[in-house]
Amino acid sequence: MNPLNALNQLQANPDHFFRYYPIRIAGASAPWVPGAANLKPFYLAKKGAGHAGQIGGQVRKEGHYGATRPGFLHTKEISSFFLQEGVMPNSTGPFQTLGVPMVNYNSMLYGCPNLAGNIGAMPHYVVDHSANLMTTGQLSGCTFAWITQGADLWCIHVQPKDGIVGTVLHTQLDVNGHFAAAAGVPLQTFGPNDYHGARATVIGVRHAGAWRLYAQTSIDMFSTISGAWRLHPGPVVAL
Repeated sequence: MNPLNALNQLQANPDHFFRYYPIRIAGASAPWVPGAANLKPFYLAKKGAGHAGQIGGQVRKEGHYGATRPGFLHTKEISSFFLQEGVMPNSTGPFQTLGVPMVNYNSMLYGCPNLAGNIGAMPHYVVDHSANLMTTGQLSGCTFAWITQGADLWCIHVQPKDGIVGTVLHTQLDVNGHFAAAAGVPLQTFGPNDYHGARATVIGVRHAGAWRLYAQTSIDMFSTISGAWRLHPGPVVAL
């Protein structure tokens, strides 16, 4: 599957795509405007775009790192994909996504927005009708949280920096986390208590006019998938 076909398939048939095709996402760059939709131009390419050759002692096509799906009377090798702001060899042209930044629990690390430990009145980032995909950076100890506001989602991606571990932060966001603009609305979350030491990707797809959120986990940097779920609308469904 080439990158343009992959982009079309993940929007047209997201349950099938995210069950089988690994996709790694690099977070977008600043600036970020809280309380608003933040459009970011992204590109999609096969993982390791422009490079083929020997992988694990076998000759592989570009993007083939061990991911498979059922085929007609056999198991079929398939590609892994990468999403980022910058253009890559053999990538799609740019398309708009709605970005959700990584924010720090209590740190200025990486120049990310800093919550200063206040998870009870957090900023939110709007996922609305202005694009058909939502992107956020890879989760490795972080928690992704959201609420529904009409047809939109309000989202945040919280990194446990500093003074807290990821599993504790996830639990505290479940119990005490709120957006400042929706103080009485409990958060829905996906975090390290769900992905247990793996790395995770969360991506949104506006399908048939409504937002769906998906998560994949991996232990090999998204060459293959260790788990995949549809997170929203609930309940959570394993793909």
